[in-house]
Amino acid sequence: VVDGGIYRHDFVAGAVVDGLMRAQMDTDVPVFSVSLTPHNYQPVDTLTAFYREHFVTKGEEAAEAVRQVLDLDARMAGEAMQQSA
Repeated sequence: VVDGGIYRHDFVAGAVVDGLMRAQMDTDVPVFSVSLTPHNYQPVDTLTAFYREHFVTKGEEAAEAVRQVLDLDARMAGEAMQQSA
């Protein structure tokens, strides 16, 4: 979401996050998201390269978060099985 003339872009960004949270709560399925909110993005090569690299980093961080949640879920399921046995 770029602050490039959209009136109150922060409301747009907030609505996106609220929608993702609602989907997560309604489905009981974790939702992971990565977004950047540059103040005033200009489509020049240096900025495009910077944001592309930054998105890769954020994607890696989100993937790691997913891995950690899956590991935690598996551990919790294992503990629940042991307690019920």
